[in-house]
Amino acid sequence: MANLGLFEKSLSKISAATVDKFGSVSAVSGFLEAVAGCGSVSRAVEIVNNSNISKVDSMISPLHVQRLINDDRYLTKCVAMAKQITVERAESVLYERVINGYEEITYGRDGSPIQIKRKYCAKSLMEYLKANSGKYCGSSKGGASSEQDDELASDIDIGKIEIESYAIIKPQLNQ
Repeated sequence: MANLGLFEKSLSKISAATVDKFGSVSAVSGFLEAVAGCGSVSRAVEIVNNSNISKVDSMISPLHVQRLINDDRYLTKCVAMAKQITVERAESVLYERVINGYEEITYGRDGSPIQIKRKYCAKSLMEYLKANSGKYCGSSKGGASSEQDDELASDIDIGKIEIESYAIIKPQLNQ
């Protein structure tokens, strides 16, 4: 996780001119929270413009904010830390889906659930292990399946399994 102390220190060192362009330190913080929430400066600007975060009368353009970021090294650090939070959240979601799978619900013609499948993706697991474990990072590049990938799969006892695996769960029907 991003170091909160370092974040606060960098936030306090953002130039007064930059803060004035946002309207206040709390507006800069709101912008950085929006970046952490969506991972995009452009989208964060849109969020700030559509909210009451900024005290500035006119809307802020993404290009103007990008210039502010480029011109203020402490704002640059804060934006990088906010984007790191987004990456860590995405990694957490990926981990959750890889390990616990995800549900796919099949509905009948009357709109009621008739079957729930828990899906697991062995390919995602392999990619996660390649990215996060030195033991599995020696695979071929380009995303194509290879003998080396098959060897890695056999090393972790998943062998040659299909890309998607299913577990059928009975739906809980409200009666």
